[in-house]
Amino acid sequence: MKVLLTRTEDGNRRTARKLAALGFEAISLPLSELGATGKSLPGTHFDGIIFTSASAIATLPAETASQFSAKPAFAVGEKTAKAALEAGFDTVVTGAGDAAALSQTILQHFEGRTAHLAYPSGTERAFDMEGALEGSGITLTLAETYSVERLSPPVERLGNALGSADAAFFYSPAAARHFTGIVSSAGLEASTKRIHAVAISPNVAAELGMFGHVQVAQWPNEASMLDALQKLAGGQS
Repeated sequence: MKVLLTRTEDGNRRTARKLAALGFEAISLPLSELGATGKSLPGTHFDGIIFTSASAIATLPAETASQFSAKPAFAVGEKTAKAALEAGFDTVVTGAGDAAALSQTILQHFEGRTAHLAYPSGTERAFDMEGALEGSGITLTLAETYSVERLSPPVERLGNALGSADAAFFYSPAAARHFTGIVSSAGLEASTKRIHAVAISPNVAAELGMFGHVQVAQWPNEASMLDALQKLAGGQS
């Protein structure tokens, strides 16, 4: 079974290794690229730092990571938590896999106390973290430290990938919208009808209407996406 991956080249490579270990073949079609914006957090006078994506850690200057290492890092899920630990953060509090759940984890952690948290993020955000924490005594300083450039491959390459794929993984609403947009522009919608799309969450699945089959992971993490894929493969065998 062949699985189409459309994240960054590095992200695709990591997932491809996991797929290979399970007996699946990856088709890598990188449709995004990370870039630093040049913006940074204003000082280190914070009670902690929030990471809603491992990308925020990947683009964080080593000096900044070192300065924050003794403060608690709040990570959206296990993958981001692992990246934070590898970057040198001593204390990592892990959320249940999406930003909404992470906001609840933060509220519980600081219940009854005020706090000022740093929030390095991308220029695209699917969840209003500031709104979720409003009125709790927890304030955020947001810095858009990285951007995601959306890439459009040649139509022939896109068509070949769609023609070979049995399944496809999608991790964010913005990435799903970009993918369906370039497929529509290329006139290749029909090629998606037989492909099983695996979405990390319901809000991602909502962007994948052109697919004939959409499966939502039980939990918003890649491990659950891989579980869904294995069940799908088992049902087809």
